[in-house]
Amino acid sequence: MLKLILSMAIIVGALMLGQLFYLRTKERSTRQNTDSIMDKIRIAVVFIATPVISLGAFWIVDFSNMTLAALPILGATSLGIGAFLSVGASKLLKHNRIQTGSFFCCGSSTNLGTIGGLLCFAFFGEAGYSYCVLFCLLLTPMLYLFSFPGAAYFSSEGAQKGMLKRLMSDKLVIVFFISLVAGFALNIANVPRPAFYSTVNEYLIPVSSFFLVMSLGYTMRFSKIRQYKKEIAVMSIIKYVITPVFVIGAAYLLGFHNYGDGTLFKSLIILSALPVGFNALIPMNIYNLEVNLGNSCWIVTTLMMIAIIPAVYFAVQ
Repeated sequence: MLKLILSMAIIVGALMLGQLFYLRTKERSTRQNTDSIMDKIRIAVVFIATPVISLGAFWIVDFSNMTLAALPILGATSLGIGAFLSVGASKLLKHNRIQTGSFFCCGSSTNLGTIGGLLCFAFFGEAGYSYCVLFCLLLTPMLYLFSFPGAAYFSSEGAQKGMLKRLMSDKLVIVFFISLVAGFALNIANVPRPAFYSTVNEYLIPVSSFFLVMSLGYTMRFSKIRQYKKEIAVMSIIKYVITPVFVIGAAYLLGFHNYGDGTLFKSLIILSALPVGFNALIPMNIYNLEVNLGNSCWIVTTLMMIAIIPAVYFAVQ
């Protein structure tokens, strides 16, 4: 129960604090300073904390069973199914092209890294976090090679060229893969991980997650939510009903329920039921899609985690 309380406190408290910062910065000069601080927090977490955490997690993952190779494919497939269902739902909702593009972005993005990683660590420690890292391995490539071209297709600007080149030169991608390769190399070389690393990650994961979720809370805008009640309801079903059924069912068929002590399968239950990712808003802004629709789906599905987290916690006990 303490793990549940801790994870809830981090997520709810961070979102509330971030929104409080936004509400208290009404003057333009103050808002610009706060924007700058939030950007620096995100940069520090993404380029410093996350690589350290990921390297340490990969350092101790048991790669003796090649079944784990299916995890990144399962993660990418779950996002693809979300995107496919979103486009189909848009036709039923009679969306125009721009709205369909926004809904596609929501369906193809899930907050696996921040919230998923925090919950896996809070409930199962570094083992759970390492499985989350594997599940998310193709998340960034999917963003550039699938979500961006898809968003471009639904925009009025046409598809953007050079996606693969952009992916290969992106600093986030480079740092992320360097940390994973380094951790994997140390793992297969049987280099013992220093004992202090567990203590470092024990504090670094929840602290970095808190600050990253706080920066997300700072970006929440609630004024347009009422205009998209149907879209929010449909996206919630995709994220919290259909996707979990697919991921859990596929994991069972792949035999993940028999792997190890059950931590892998339980981690996948957590990773199957997560909200729209903040990354969904990036291609929406770049290609001038309906950002208010995406923002509303992101906010409400994120807030729904307040009810989802306890349900998931008791399901994996």
